[in-house]
Amino acid sequence: MSDHTHKNPASMGRLEREALMEIAATKISKAGAFAITITFIATLAFVFITDARNFANIGKTKVNTEEAEPTKSNFQRILTINRGLMDWQSHTENHLFEKSITVKQLQPIGQAAFASLREGATDVMIGKDGWLFHRPSFDLLTKKPEKSSDTFSGPHASINAIAALSTALNERGIKLVIMPTWPKTSTQPEQLGAIRSHNSLPVKPAWFASWSKEIEKTGAHLHDPADSIREAKATQNSIAYLRTDSHWNPVTMMNCARNLADDLVAKNWITPGTGKSLTVARKITNEGDLARMLRLPAGWQNLTKEETTISEVRTQSKERWLPNRQSPLLLLGDSYSNIFSLKSMGWGEDAGFSEHLGANLGFPIDCILRNGDGAQATRAELSAELARGKDRLAGKKLVIWQFSATELTAGNWKPMTYQVGQHANSEEFLEIDAGEIRKITATITSMGPVPHPTSTVYKDYVGYFELDEITEKSAPNSKNTKIFCFGLVIKDHQWTKLAGLRPGQKIKVTLGSWADAENEFGRHQRAEPDGELALEPPNWIRQVEPTTEP
Repeated sequence: MSDHTHKNPASMGRLEREALMEIAATKISKAGAFAITITFIATLAFVFITDARNFANIGKTKVNTEEAEPTKSNFQRILTINRGLMDWQSHTENHLFEKSITVKQLQPIGQAAFASLREGATDVMIGKDGWLFHRPSFDLLTKKPEKSSDTFSGPHASINAIAALSTALNERGIKLVIMPTWPKTSTQPEQLGAIRSHNSLPVKPAWFASWSKEIEKTGAHLHDPADSIREAKATQNSIAYLRTDSHWNPVTMMNCARNLADDLVAKNWITPGTGKSLTVARKITNEGDLARMLRLPAGWQNLTKEETTISEVRTQSKERWLPNRQSPLLLLGDSYSNIFSLKSMGWGEDAGFSEHLGANLGFPIDCILRNGDGAQATRAELSAELARGKDRLAGKKLVIWQFSATELTAGNWKPMTYQVGQHANSEEFLEIDAGEIRKITATITSMGPVPHPTSTVYKDYVGYFELDEITEKSAPNSKNTKIFCFGLVIKDHQWTKLAGLRPGQKIKVTLGSWADAENEFGRHQRAEPDGELALEPPNWIRQVEPTTEP
């Protein structure tokens, strides 16, 4: 029996009392119970029958135990076999899910049924008039941060991480400005409908005021865009965010960029340039990231499709307003900065936060932008680039660090260093020069985790690979025997050929420079290795083929 039955109802919250009343009032007849049981058994039988071929193919996948030979120690053999079993399990799960007729046919129907009841997916909630909300954004506003064994998460950890970056920048005479960007739930609560009374939802978490005071002590400046977002909302018939997406709309983004530029100039932290720009309006129709997560059938476009107008930034000669690595300002940003800049997100390009911030300042800015893991990914990339001896901060006067405010409770705030040249690249690792193409044969030593396409918010995902035992006909005596490289493992929510590779497999691979690929693929969400491997020079996989060569 539940402990709740022994509680005094007066001591319970309203929602808890209502839930207990519902449970007590719920009765199922014998006929109803029998019908539920038969339906459940029939569903299991249907799944087994329709996917029988997939189950039969499981046995065709071999467990990799090639390294478990007698010369190895018992412990090494066990570890090798265990890794093989884990790879087999992962491969099997992905195979069944990808090929399942049941999933392909019934999942959209099931999602449509839930949507008709205004119930979304695991992390998506359906509000009033088809407005979609990201469930984790509620945690930011309503949950008190709990002490955790993980010292690298939560608001307190964020203060330490921000302080470390601020100190490193101040030592070089560079100012740090942080800009936590508020989620839709804090600005559009009236669209929640029956999900939750918007009058009970705070605009900001209760701890944010004290957190802000601590941030100012770090030497960093906090630029809170909340007023800019509310200002934009007031001019757009109470709309500041995209209906089907988790991000702000173009007008709100441009308002935040303009007000930030004005703030930087007013404080004399940056000198405005003389570059002139113009904008080109373009209508965009797209399915938002939250709508894609619902995985509804094709007939639900009224809920999933949305139209907006972006403003592409152009030079006076109508050329693209591209980032400039020589700029005195560096922007670290996540998908809020990418949303109208990264073409693969579906909302156009050349019309994002970085373009409009630069246009308001009169010069193009330098950018490190990354979808996913916004608070951790961009500073990790900056840290790694500095460690490899490439001084991205040379000539910089200001660093803007934009990240989603949800990162304050759910992000990774692991400490990092920002020293130039602290890691000397191993001579074992090959670095391909810009404009160069190399064809090699190699063995996969390790690779990053490959998520299922339906579990990713974004259409594309970049994985990493470590290659060893490399041979190259054009350079047979090369001292380089290892390669660290990135490659596209998910494209348009579909696995690529790279996703099917496994450690221990021998491949023929065509590689190019990461410098040539970074502008197109560097902003995508990606897996990153831990440890020393992350500091080695990355390359880019252009093409790959398995090989049977000994």
